[in-house]
Amino acid sequence: MIQTRVSHITKELIHKCIDLNAPRKRVWEVLTEEPCVRAWYSRFNPGSFAETDWQLGSKVRIDDGHGFGLVARVVENNPNYALKIEYLGFLENGQEDLESEDAHNVKGFTEAYKLYEEGGITTLSIEQETSEEYLGLFMGMWDQALLKIKELAENNPSTF
Repeated sequence: MIQTRVSHITKELIHKCIDLNAPRKRVWEVLTEEPCVRAWYSRFNPGSFAETDWQLGSKVRIDDGHGFGLVARVVENNPNYALKIEYLGFLENGQEDLESEDAHNVKGFTEAYKLYEEGGITTLSIEQETSEEYLGLFMGMWDQALLKIKELAENNPSTF
């Protein structure tokens, strides 16, 4: 893990990879299309979903189903290859908080997805920047989310 100072908090980098017996295009669909997104986001918090069209520059509201979560924007979108979002702040009671100290503590942190395909096997690589406080929590959640992504990509190739 790489550590850097951001404001007064330590930025930690989570990096995980998983091999999927599915074409890159199918993995991309699982990462960006409903209801698959809800299915694997539920590994972070049941009922979670993303409000976005995933287009470059678009806002992303990651909602836990109760009006709490994160606000981000898409900073990279190369369909079937790479997707990256940058956090802007928090979602609290359905309202965006982009100016509080807590919001500034996550502002600029990123979450990135890269897909590599060889011989029908797609390797999905994720990187998420987080604070030291949430590192252990997110590490375990990512393990569960990646297993759900694998299940969705490999077992339901033509339907969601």
